[in-house]
Amino acid sequence: MLSFVETMRGTVTEPGGTERPVEFTVSATRVATGRFELKGLARAAPWLEEGEVRGTLVMSLLPPAITYHLELPGGVSLDAQKAPRPWRPLHSFTFMPVTLTAADGRVVAQGSMRFDLRELPKFAASWLPFGSQQRQLDAQRRQLLRAELERG
Repeated sequence: MLSFVETMRGTVTEPGGTERPVEFTVSATRVATGRFELKGLARAAPWLEEGEVRGTLVMSLLPPAITYHLELPGGVSLDAQKAPRPWRPLHSFTFMPVTLTAADGRVVAQGSMRFDLRELPKFAASWLPFGSQQRQLDAQRRQLLRAELERG
């Protein structure tokens, strides 16, 4: 089964001008050609301090695009899209505009996210069949769930 783990970080700005950090680490598992199921952890305060997220990743050739959709607890969704271009491969594969949208369709923040090239070795290793990155993500998820249970 084809899968990988990816982390993206950036900032979003609310309509009033307040800038907020946003990040996610997701495990992507192929469910069909060009379609992946996403599971992982995200931070996007004040909408999500830290918690589990689920979503989809769709890769298309025409037009070239990698589209992310994550559902955050509380009804907010994160939508982003990379636009791969052969003449700007580093930028186009590591940068994406992002929008956070409330359940009622209202845009609550917009910004951008980047893939940190220093994490490229971890990202590349996550494609290997032994899946050490997936185990690390699962351990982080368990730690988060334990903390939530302890809070009550």
